[in-house]
Amino acid sequence: MSRLLGSGLLRWLFRLVRPFGGDVFEAALETQRAAAGDAAARQALAKRALEAGFDEEARAHAEAVLALNPEPTVAARAHVTLAAIARRRDDLALAQTHLEAALARDPSSREARTNCAELLLQRGQAQAALALLDAVLAEDPDFLPAAINRLAAWVELGAYARARDEGERLKKRYPDSPELLLNLANAYVQLAEGRKAVRLAKAALARAPTLPEAKIFLAALVGDLVELRAVVDHLERTLALRGPSTERLALLAGAHQAAGNLTRAAALAQELLAQAPTHLGARLTLAAVRSNSGHVEESDPLYAALSAESGHLWGMASNWCFEGNYLPTITAEALFARHRAWAERFAAPAADSAAGPSAEASSLPAPNQSGQASERHARWGRALSGQPQGGRPLRVGFFSGDLCQHPVGALLADVVPRLGRYGVEPLAFSTTLREDDLTRHLKPHFAAWHEIYDLEDEPLVARARAAALDVAVDLSGHTAFHRLPAFAKRLAPVQVTWLGYFHSTGVAAIDYLLTDPETSPEALQQHFAETPIYLGESRFAFFPPPYAPPVAVAPSARGLAFTFGCFNRLNKMNREVVAVWAEILRQAPGTRLWLKAGALRDRGVVADVRARFAAEGVDPARLVLSPGGAHAEMLAEFAMVDLALDPFPFTGGATTFEGLWMGVPCLTLPGLTMVSRQTHAMNAVLGLAGDFSAISARDYIARAVAFARAPQPLWGLRGTLRDRVRGSVLCDGEAMAARFAAFAHAAVAAAARGDKLPPYTRFDAPLAAPYVVTDKRR
Repeated sequence: MSRLLGSGLLRWLFRLVRPFGGDVFEAALETQRAAAGDAAARQALAKRALEAGFDEEARAHAEAVLALNPEPTVAARAHVTLAAIARRRDDLALAQTHLEAALARDPSSREARTNCAELLLQRGQAQAALALLDAVLAEDPDFLPAAINRLAAWVELGAYARARDEGERLKKRYPDSPELLLNLANAYVQLAEGRKAVRLAKAALARAPTLPEAKIFLAALVGDLVELRAVVDHLERTLALRGPSTERLALLAGAHQAAGNLTRAAALAQELLAQAPTHLGARLTLAAVRSNSGHVEESDPLYAALSAESGHLWGMASNWCFEGNYLPTITAEALFARHRAWAERFAAPAADSAAGPSAEASSLPAPNQSGQASERHARWGRALSGQPQGGRPLRVGFFSGDLCQHPVGALLADVVPRLGRYGVEPLAFSTTLREDDLTRHLKPHFAAWHEIYDLEDEPLVARARAAALDVAVDLSGHTAFHRLPAFAKRLAPVQVTWLGYFHSTGVAAIDYLLTDPETSPEALQQHFAETPIYLGESRFAFFPPPYAPPVAVAPSARGLAFTFGCFNRLNKMNREVVAVWAEILRQAPGTRLWLKAGALRDRGVVADVRARFAAEGVDPARLVLSPGGAHAEMLAEFAMVDLALDPFPFTGGATTFEGLWMGVPCLTLPGLTMVSRQTHAMNAVLGLAGDFSAISARDYIARAVAFARAPQPLWGLRGTLRDRVRGSVLCDGEAMAARFAAFAHAAVAAAARGDKLPPYTRFDAPLAAPYVVTDKRR
């Protein structure tokens, strides 16, 4: 009697408090019924435990259900629970056994049939899985697990648009299903709509914070939420258990490539191409592998073909623009033509689609052909900004995916905190999810921080215009996570490109490119779609790493072999670079070459580098090949280098500076393009160009050999170089902030007049007096 009374009381309490958390009471009621031998209640407890992740508890309940010899439908559910536990442990054979037992007890079980279909998907049998799911949904169109698995089957079979459309329909009805959101995200990835995919994956993770698939998915897209190594390990286990499929091979190849496992990435991409010869992802992975291994002569035509076939994928087409900077044989005219072709294809249509004055201003003539802005630009400037009124600071937006431990982040680290005193209010627009200690250093110094990774162009333009920017600064060029099509729609009256790239973007809607007299001598007449402006002696102001060790004595001064070194990416080590470095080693017997790069973690790449030098007649034993690692370790490794050898035409940037900071000068071969003159510009600032900037490949070889034979001048320079760097404009964030602010004020004033600054205007001095503003962060 008391037991029945208690059950009634529990039922009454459950009805009363369910809106306020009555699931607790429902569970208590089920526990009471289960204790009384109710098999259905026991199975309900098994299901709850399974959903909560308590597999052992779920298994105990399910086995207890079967011991009660329940009715067939309840027994089938218990077997489905046990199958789910087995699948979580990757025991697919046991899962199959339980599902067959479930169907034997209840052949109509939609749960069992749906799980059988999922097993078929895991084994790569998508067509069979789809047939089974269609049958389930024909009987019960509202059974969500089957509908979600059908999305996965369609993706596996290449019906991406169908999966997207059905997924969007389901999302309206089930907006909080993380599994649905994740499968829809996968469809968008296959359709190359990455930002939508990231939004969906983030939404899935918000609803299920421990969902491993969502973490892995985001890691594969942006490489930040979990360690790539863990992602790779998980995907490798999945491939081994479930067999190859286009989705798994593509995801795993991309993850290996991002993690630096280039040989494995190439093998997976080749396996995928054997199944799908035109697969863009596999071909992109192969192009990246060849480039990252130092074979840019082979990767460039791969990127060219991908660019031609990229359709609306402007990021993929940018790869070909970027890759051209590595090539020693391309002319400056041909390299610029790539960038202009990209702009005609992607920026011009974006400008045409823009509404209002931005569409007019985006079609300005190439500014280095004329220093005057068009009247359309003038109207745009006057309408949206005009000259700052009432002493307000300029609002300057910095757009970048590298506001983190990256050369761009380091170049801003000592500048952004100082802009306020010169009348500039900086706002950050971060185009990626990456965040680290340098991000946390930068964030407090921006008046606002906008996360825009997942914004399409139109909402991004709206966000920028709502911020009432006076100046929009592109810090990416054609590097990863750039937003040049949005710049083509015009984000601000004045648009600038700076720091993140080493060539004209090709986009005429970007008004200015900030450079310096040694990187871009006016006499060279480098090709620009933007107006070149000189930001004093240097366009860079470096932030020396605070954890850099003291300068070490040169190896040759310690009785070790004279050591040349290069710590740049292998992409820069083209055939001509290898031939020149090999000639140096041949003419300087007893010396060695120390190479350090992330790609050298791969054994296949190491063997390839040794073979390339062996083919040039150099004993591979003279090479020291060091893999990438922690930044502090890289700085310490400069202690083993007497003289850095700069690659060409893509010279060092941050790597050169860090070598100089560690007392190691860099021998460079400047050319005609911006990227070929980065190290030379630093040498010129430091008064080192006479000794360390060669005029030809033959001169480069001769100077390197001469230093190896008589290294004493390097020993003396090593001890004074850090102080020389520290006292130069290369380390003067205050002066850089003042020069940038002077430029920004002048450019905005010119735009308000309907004018533009003339090409090669130079900004050396700060404003007449510090422009003090109140902190207005929001």
